[in-house]
Amino acid sequence: MRIAVDARELEGRPTGVGRYLGGLLRSWLAAGGSERFLLYHRGELQYPDWANGESVELRLPPRGLVPAGAYWEQVVLPRALRRDRPDVLFAPAGTLPLSWRGPSVLTVLDLSFEAHPEWFGYRERWRRRLLARASARRADLILAISRFTKGEVLSRYRVPADSVRVVHLGVDDSLREAPFTPEAELRERIGFSGPLALMVGSIFERRFPLRCIGAFRHLRDAGIGLVIAGDDRRRRRSDLRAEIREMGLADRVFWLRYCPEEDLCGLLRCARLVLYLSSYEGFGLPPLEAMSFGVPAVVSARGALREVYEGAALMVENESEEAIAAAVRSLDADGDLRDGLVEAGERLVREFTLERCAARTLESILKTAQGGGGGGR
Repeated sequence: MRIAVDARELEGRPTGVGRYLGGLLRSWLAAGGSERFLLYHRGELQYPDWANGESVELRLPPRGLVPAGAYWEQVVLPRALRRDRPDVLFAPAGTLPLSWRGPSVLTVLDLSFEAHPEWFGYRERWRRRLLARASARRADLILAISRFTKGEVLSRYRVPADSVRVVHLGVDDSLREAPFTPEAELRERIGFSGPLALMVGSIFERRFPLRCIGAFRHLRDAGIGLVIAGDDRRRRRSDLRAEIREMGLADRVFWLRYCPEEDLCGLLRCARLVLYLSSYEGFGLPPLEAMSFGVPAVVSARGALREVYEGAALMVENESEEAIAAAVRSLDADGDLRDGLVEAGERLVREFTLERCAARTLESILKTAQGGGGGGR
């Protein structure tokens, strides 16, 4: 079975979709199946340790032709697919090459551009909407990463219910054994010796970054600091470090624009808690990764976050500075609360594993290739 994969999210500095796809591929290759994966991309991939295996073929565009964005997806990629004739196409980032007529499986992580168009510029909003809607109707099978996301797809797009399957994300067990930056080195770099809260993930307006930062004005007596690990992708960007200084928090709030895997694993080993507040998420993986290190989480009581983490994280109903500060203070100071959430988090980690996610995803792809995916093309 030859499985084509749109692998562009593995280029550069992979974040959410790239880490999702990288985890799937590592798990599939470790399982040692007979499948062959054709990875289509434009530039250098960031996972050469497995990308050179016998079960992987790298498919670059013709020399000198490295177009960007929708042109690559809608023109270059389908040409390559017609040439190579794979058995099925897996698109992990929510859109497909619309001229492809072979079997296809599409992952939808969220529909934030539909639910909250105000978060996107006009051109980006309409590009995403048009491609995502057409791709959803074109795909043989849609994989939704939560029941919340499945509900979004069914309510916003005219697709059959049996063409959408929920496959929850999962945490990679090997993350705890991965190389990590020593705590002493990380603390010397940021210049803070006290307990640390951690925010992981790209910075969007929906994740309340300024409220999370502002909450630490109410926590000076607790001596706890905050590390933010993620690029600033707000539509209306400002100088985040200047805003931190203006709040008088430069001595206890630290922004790492990009966090390599070694630094992230090191931070998770020394973090007191993880903050993951958001008004809209398709799943929200960082709290689960933190729980795999025995770190409890504070999350918003909304949508997919409530679906995934209720009972295993401290829920915030109102994302005001005061409410966030109160949650951080409780989790930092209440030993019984911490112990209960750490134990519940360990159970959740055993339920949502990368191996289970990868196995269900591959099963769906193979079934679709054999004509059993459901949905319309």
